[in-house]
Amino acid sequence: MAKTKALATTSTALVNWDKELAEAAAAAKGTAAAAGGGTARISIQGGILQIDGNPVPGNELVCLVADFVMENRYFTSDFDPDNPSSPDCYAYGRELEDMGPHDDAEDKQHETCAGCPQNEWGSSDKGRGKACRNTYKLLVVPAGTLEGGRFTPPEAEDDLSGELYSLSIPPTSLKAYTAYVDAQSARLRPQWGIYTKVIVRGDKKNQVAVSFQHAGDVPTELLQAARTRNQEAARVIEVVYPKNSEREEKPAPKAKGKKRF
Repeated sequence: MAKTKALATTSTALVNWDKELAEAAAAAKGTAAAAGGGTARISIQGGILQIDGNPVPGNELVCLVADFVMENRYFTSDFDPDNPSSPDCYAYGRELEDMGPHDDAEDKQHETCAGCPQNEWGSSDKGRGKACRNTYKLLVVPAGTLEGGRFTPPEAEDDLSGELYSLSIPPTSLKAYTAYVDAQSARLRPQWGIYTKVIVRGDKKNQVAVSFQHAGDVPTELLQAARTRNQEAARVIEVVYPKNSEREEKPAPKAKGKKRF
């Protein structure tokens, strides 16, 4: 593996990382306390962590969280694996009070998320939860290697140049992520200045439980590369979902069985 590249330019070398990290950490804490992008998704369905359809060994992944936002999604129909639909109403935000339906949402439920009847406890037709699904959307870059519980961090800028993956944190794990962000913010580290271990486990009560552990700090010589991924992720994290009215419904799969003549 290539050796770590030194920061090349004078302007980069003179960046006051302590100040920038502290400011970014404060912003991250604000987003987490208040509570698309990526062409590929990391799945945690059924308590199994998968990337590109491949199970991740041990259900644990170390990554760089390039960026994250709050995302609210409301569906008028039940999930259909053969014809997945877009949320009828959705919103992104870094401050809870600023959240409202995206301009391109097809069926806006309220002017703002605050006060929306679909975002109230007890509005779900299943249980006592909300009809609107509140999540954190993370864009992450898998980083380093994790073998036998031992993390080997990236050594060069190119090691942080992988694909951005989208990971949605279930509502029942939001408190865990908020607490994790708060703890790292207290260390003056934003999410893109650290390596995060994502741990997925099956849960009898909530089906899936996601927890987070600090796996190490991004070293000074890789902070510029990490910051670049953060800026890239920020530009694409708020995706526009295709309108359901413009989707072509896939034909239902043919029933299996013997032919009749």
